[in-house]
Amino acid sequence: DHMMPVMDGVEATRLIRKLEATGSLKRNVIIGLSGNVGTEFAAEIYAVGMDGFMSKPFLPKELRALLSSVFKGEFKSRNPAMRNAEDKKQI
Repeated sequence: DHMMPVMDGVEATRLIRKLEATGSLKRNVIIGLSGNVGTEFAAEIYAVGMDGFMSKPFLPKELRALLSSVFKGEFKSRNPAMRNAEDKKQI
């Protein structure tokens, strides 16, 4: 979630991406959840390396569809920087 009190989604994503960069973790898909869906929010979450986001509230079927695509390996990042890397097979 983007607005958690101790560590928000942006900070958590930064830390996860740092661990991935060191080789401590394989790359994971990170999807942000937030009631804030403005362009500033999108720019911020993509800048830290999230692959996409869902706005709250959402329907359970939307979350199931998203998770299904991730687990089947069919999810394509919505982050322009990540999409370019996927297209070039850099991730």
